Amino acid sequence: MIPWLAKEPSFPKLFWKDRDTEEAIVAAGATHTLHEIPLSQTLPYFGGTSFTNKRKDALWNEFPPTYFFSPKILKTGKVDTALRPLPKPVKRSDTPDLGDWEKKVAHALLRIERKEVDKVVMGRRTTLFFNDWIDPLEVVQSLIPNAQRTTVFCLQLAPHLAFIGASPEKLYVRKGNTLLTEACAGTIPLNSGKHTEKNLREFAFVKQFIHAELSPLCTSYAWEDDSVIRTAFVEHLYNRFCGTLKEVHADAYLIQLLHPTPAMAGFPRTEALRLIEEEEPFERGWYASPLGWVGQEESNFTVGIRSALIVGKEMHLFAGAGIVKGSNSKKEWEELNLKIRSYIA
Repeated sequence: MIPWLAKEPSFPKLFWKDRDTEEAIVAAGATHTLHEIPLSQTLPYFGGTSFTNKRKDALWNEFPPTYFFSPKILKTGKVDTALRPLPKPVKRSDTPDLGDWEKKVAHALLRIERKEVDKVVMGRRTTLFFNDWIDPLEVVQSLIPNAQRTTVFCLQLAPHLAFIGASPEKLYVRKGNTLLTEACAGTIPLNSGKHTEKNLREFAFVKQFIHAELSPLCTSYAWEDDSVIRTAFVEHLYNRFCGTLKEVHADAYLIQLLHPTPAMAGFPRTEALRLIEEEEPFERGWYASPLGWVGQEESNFTVGIRSALIVGKEMHLFAGAGIVKGSNSKKEWEELNLKIRSYIA
């Protein structure tokens, strides 16, 4: 599937291997594009939105804040899972660096101590520099062998420009009036033991948020038992919500309702977003944002984490860590490194 997509001359290009299916979707070219979340359509529209509409730097200028397209060519099929080597960078930089990170976490903990916010997700952008232009599809191919329990995606708008990732987290799946979403939070290294009380509190904020937002919209709903979801290098606390909506809502409304969850921003949401705006020294762009597709009977959105923006000879990796009472800045820094390990292993 990837070799076929690589040879196609038309842009945009899409690769989408859902977490819960064996086959991948690939698409090339556009019959129609939108700069808003589409209403229910006979044909699927693929795309996504940025974390917020606020711009901090020029890095994301070529990526529209919202972009969806109806493909000219759409194919499905099995993917090659053979291991491919990652390209080797010549330089790395972190924004913020470790010193600034420690200051920002200390400031966030002070705000938490003052009870201005319960949790805030602090992010980092790690930029890898290469001697040659990066082929986004080659990087995606290198992610697939270690992409268990993740949705692997690539939206390539031009030869030099793509947003890619291998996300463990769904924002939601809508099938008619059935809505599936999930709480996914708290991170520890894979098979390293029990989750801490701190992680349990992070997870509880996400469940509390989803329950409060969605239960009033449903005639019936249920949570599964708490469990964990394991990816290549880390594991998270996990639970799935299934509800029957009283009426079918537009996807734009559902996205506005759920995005960003406390797993991506913090809790309460308004206060956490304000702190992120003040403290993060970079623009998130499409990182931690809704990405997926809208169809007539079904829509499917993942959350754009474990992700990277490729621009020419640079690959910008994004990762975040939930800061709550009891967080340790150095441990959170180590967590950020684990979350980008698929790109630098």
